[in-house]
Amino acid sequence: MLIALSVLVTLLSGGLGSGRPENPWLRHLMFADEVLVIQEQNRIERKSGGLTPADEQRLASISLRTHPWELWRLVTPIFLHASVFGGIGILHLVFNMLWLNDLGSAIEHRYGTPRFCALVLVIAILSVLAQSLAPTTWGPFSGTWAHGGMSGVVYGLVGFIWIRTRLDPTSRLTVRPELIIFMIGWLFFCVFLTQGGTLPVANLAHAAGLLAGMLVARITLPSRG
Repeated sequence: MLIALSVLVTLLSGGLGSGRPENPWLRHLMFADEVLVIQEQNRIERKSGGLTPADEQRLASISLRTHPWELWRLVTPIFLHASVFGGIGILHLVFNMLWLNDLGSAIEHRYGTPRFCALVLVIAILSVLAQSLAPTTWGPFSGTWAHGGMSGVVYGLVGFIWIRTRLDPTSRLTVRPELIIFMIGWLFFCVFLTQGGTLPVANLAHAAGLLAGMLVARITLPSRG
């Protein structure tokens, strides 16, 4: 795992080249994957009549703890959205895809598809690990394997752009202060909803994604001089 993350960070720092595309495409591929996964998820839920609490508990137990070599489980949760055809699920999906398109296109165009892919993978792995391995006694930040969504990655992209715009004048990335305020405010609003029992949210994945993006932006800054 540490070796894989080291390779991804090396790619992010430019050691394996950038290949900046004129027309960034990876975010479109991610969107297409999201649509295909959602269609299959909806088909299964309609066929089975929806997931029962027992089903959710069984799925939650099928994790890296029981299948340690199925490392794709560190990434695949970002393509799942719970109750996607309910009102909250649709908002969750649309919110994530709009931000992925806006933030992802800027990063992919500036740094190239390989580095953008590496950035998404690093953020996904760290946010999924944080949400999955945290104790279940952390209140609104309690850990669970039964989670999904692209929000952690979106927060990571926000964190990456935020730090790069502050520390690297040559990045040519821009972010409005209002966006940062909104995203952090939304994070705390979701914590409030979870604490009050209104809505279960993977708050630790959001926070870990944000911190992961900020950290990657800092440690991969281009050397000066």
